[in-house]
Amino acid sequence: MAIGKSKLLSTGQQVYYWRISTVNISYSNKMAQIKVSGYISEDARREGLDAVEYDNISVLEDNFDNYFGINTLDATGKNPLQSGYNYLKENIEKFKDSLDI
Repeated sequence: MAIGKSKLLSTGQQVYYWRISTVNISYSNKMAQIKVSGYISEDARREGLDAVEYDNISVLEDNFDNYFGINTLDATGKNPLQSGYNYLKENIEKFKDSLDI
């Protein structure tokens, strides 16, 4: 599970393959943290090469229940990773129009 969208870094490297490496959910604070790792390609990640870009995204209380609330996850049959990808594609400009990989 990953998403694909090209981004040119200031170093001149092209990143295409974006993978959520961590989702931390705090139900008491109604907040989630999503760590996204960017690789040049899916092959680069599968070969064990390091990510060349990292993003830490916070999902705050106003959007929390829509993506990570227990009732939402149960009703849609989604896991937190899938909900994390949906959040990125629907709310973070950098990841809008990404392709599911």
